[in-house]
Amino acid sequence: MAAPIFLASFLLAPAPLRCVIFGGGPSPEYNQVAIESNVRYVYGLLPTQVSSTILFADGQTDTPTVQFLATKTEAQKSLRTLFGDGPRPAKGAPFLQYRKSDVPRRDGASTPDTVTGIFEKLAGEGDKAPLMLYFTGHGSPGRQSYDNNRYDLWGNSALTTTALAAHLEKLPEKRPVTVVMVQCFSGAFGNLLFAGGLPEGELTNHPVCGFFATVKEREAAGCTPEVEEEEYHDFTSYFFAALTGKDRLGRKSVQPDYNKDGKVGMDEAFAWTQINEESIDVPVVTSDVFLRRFVPIETDEEITAISWDELKKAATPAQRAALEGLSEKLGPMAQGEDRVKVAYERFRKLVARDLKPSSSGGIRLEPDVQRRYAAARQDLNQRFPSLGNRRATSEEWKEAVAQANTYLEERPTQLAELAQVRLAVEGASKGGYAKDIEDARWFRFVRIAKSVVLEMRLRKSGDKVRIKQLEALRKLESQNPLSVR
Repeated sequence: MAAPIFLASFLLAPAPLRCVIFGGGPSPEYNQVAIESNVRYVYGLLPTQVSSTILFADGQTDTPTVQFLATKTEAQKSLRTLFGDGPRPAKGAPFLQYRKSDVPRRDGASTPDTVTGIFEKLAGEGDKAPLMLYFTGHGSPGRQSYDNNRYDLWGNSALTTTALAAHLEKLPEKRPVTVVMVQCFSGAFGNLLFAGGLPEGELTNHPVCGFFATVKEREAAGCTPEVEEEEYHDFTSYFFAALTGKDRLGRKSVQPDYNKDGKVGMDEAFAWTQINEESIDVPVVTSDVFLRRFVPIETDEEITAISWDELKKAATPAQRAALEGLSEKLGPMAQGEDRVKVAYERFRKLVARDLKPSSSGGIRLEPDVQRRYAAARQDLNQRFPSLGNRRATSEEWKEAVAQANTYLEERPTQLAELAQVRLAVEGASKGGYAKDIEDARWFRFVRIAKSVVLEMRLRKSGDKVRIKQLEALRKLESQNPLSVR
C-alpha cells in the first residue's frame, strides 16, 4: 500500500493562509452570544494578509438573531433562578433577549447551500495556500451512530461528518487543511482523516489535520447567553490564546513552547488547553484518531500496565507536558507510579454513566436550601400564577415577571432572602460542575496516555508505512497557521 501524499516541504513554503469561519446556531434560540463572540475573537486573530470568509447564522445585518442574557438586577436574577426562562424563551422572554449581530463581517448565511457554494469556490480556485476551517456553534449526534455526527446549520439543517469529508475531497490534493471544531460531539469529525469521512475508510490522500473540543459522545462547553466574556471557559478561549499569545479580552497569554524550538505549534496549544481548560471538554486531535484506528489493542490492561516513567519517556514534549500538568492539577491521586491505572478506574465511572457529566441530571441542594427555594417559588407562584404555568403565553409570562419584579423591588427583606437562596443554588451548581471538570481532566489524562502507548506499539511493530503517515500527520499538527510569515 502506498503512503498518502503529505508534503512537509510544501508546508514550509511562504503561502498566505486562507480561512473560513462557520458560525451560528440553527435558529435564534440556539444562537447564543458566546458563539458570536467566538467568531469575532478568531477573526480578530487572523494576520492582515489572510484571505477570510465568514458565514454566520442567517447572514443578515438587520435581523435579531443573537440571544443574550439580560438579567441585571437582583430581582431579575432571583426570578430566573426560581422560574427559569419561561415557557417560550425563543419568543422574547424578559431574561433571554435577542439583538442584531455585530460580527465584523458577513459573507453569507451558515446554510447548506452557502456551505456548498464556498467549498465549490475553494475547489475552483485551485489554490495551494494552507486552509483553516473554524466551526463554532452547536452539534448533534449522528442519526445512526456517533461516527457521523452533525454540525448544526441555520434553518435547523446540518453538515454531517461525511458531507464535510466530501467537500474536502474536492479541494486540490496537496492543499493543507486545518479543521478546528468546537461544537458538541465534534470528535466524530476526526474521521475526516479517512476516505468519505468513514471510520473504516482508507487514509485520505489530502493533508488534513484537526482539533476538536470534545469526544464524539459528549457535549462541549461554551454555548452560553452570558455576555461577560471573562467567564467563558471553552476550547476556543484556551486553544487560540495559547496559539497566538492573545486572549479573547486582548490580554497577553502564555505561549507554550514545549519542544524549545522557538515556536508555538497547534499541538503545543492543544496540550496547554488540555491542562488548563476549566470545563467538561475532553479535546480530540486527529493523531489520536489515527492511532486508535490503525493500532490494534484488545484490553485496557495493555495501557494500564505501563509505568509513569515509561510513559513520560515515550511521550512527545507536548504530550509529556500535558500529562505532567494534568497530574499536578489532579493532585495526590495522580502522583504515583500507578497513576495510569488510577486514571482508568476514574474513567470507568464515566463510562458507567455513558460518559455524561454528573451534573447533567440536575443539581442537588442541601435540605435547608431546597426548603427555602420551594417556599419562595410557591409564594411567588401563588401571587403571580403565570410564573409557573408552562402553558402561559409569552405575553402572560412576561407580564407576570414584570409584576413579580416590582413586587420584590418594593420588599428588600424578602429580596435579600431570595438573593441568599440564589447564591446557594449557584454555589451548588458550581460545586457539581467542579466535579465534572475534575472528571474531564482524568478523562483527558487517559486519552493522552493511551495515545502514547499506541504510538509505542506502532513503532515497535516496524510498520514503516503507518509510522511515516503518523509522522506526516504530526508535522501538520505542529504548524501554526496564524503565525505571521
